Amino acid sequence: SYGVLLWQLQTEKKPYSDDDDETAKYKTKNKQLFYMTNDENLTICPKFNKLILDCCAISPIDRPSINDIIKVLDDILVDLTEQETIQETISTQKGTSSSNIMIETPFNDPQKKEWTLENAVAWHQKAEHVMNTLSLLKNSNQTQLAGKSDFTLQDKEQLEQQLWKYREKAFECYQYCGSITNDSRALYYTGLYLWRGYVRMEEDEFDDIKAKKAIPYLQQASDLNNADAQYELATLYYKEHIKLFKRSAEQDNPRGMFEYGKYLISMGKKDEALSLIEKAAMAGNKRAQSWLDNKKNQYIKS
Repeated sequence: SYGVLLWQLQTEKKPYSDDDDETAKYKTKNKQLFYMTNDENLTICPKFNKLILDCCAISPIDRPSINDIIKVLDDILVDLTEQETIQETISTQKGTSSSNIMIETPFNDPQKKEWTLENAVAWHQKAEHVMNTLSLLKNSNQTQLAGKSDFTLQDKEQLEQQLWKYREKAFECYQYCGSITNDSRALYYTGLYLWRGYVRMEEDEFDDIKAKKAIPYLQQASDLNNADAQYELATLYYKEHIKLFKRSAEQDNPRGMFEYGKYLISMGKKDEALSLIEKAAMAGNKRAQSWLDNKKNQYIKS
């Protein structure tokens, strides 16, 4: 089968070399290719191991076609090529303190060199490059890239898939480095990726869920005096405050109406803002009454 052939190529040995034909057939039929999971020589990436197992499925219907096999091998080649372009020399220093955030790292092998801060930055830069390309495509009907113009919808979809891939790789590196080394940059970018929806989440349409996951990372980076984290955290809290003020105003709470009205002033929505502040004043809010007495005329003229 293709599975046994790929396995032989990977391990450079024959399966069941010590077994007679009948024993080997029995083991193959019962998916007992023990060396696939236990052999120390298995050094190829997990995608390759999974491909071998898929090819060894009992039912022919469950086995991938030759075209599917070629596609997976092409994907593996791309992954290996990309990894070669990324510097993998940094190693975790002994004695560094671990993160105070108790998080479950998504890695089976924390010793792998690819999960480094330098690699995280490299993947992030790759993602930014793709994002810039997508922005050009969005703002122009004819964008030239590598001698090619008039990109199709398929080109756009491929770039978007590439963007997700690079961001996910960067996120894995940032999250791991943050949890192991307590580096403020790693913690900041982990929180940033969660808050901005750069990683897929089941609830990614809900800002409150994203904020809940992002705040612990941004808070710890802020405590380590990371200025970017401090700014992002302030922005996040401000947005959450505005949402709460709006909800309060929608329930005719006088204080909520006044605070949300002030926010609408900053957004240039004069009529809606004035209506809310007047309602708050009529409901007895003294700050709203004072604002109307001292600033209403100035506000209307502006």
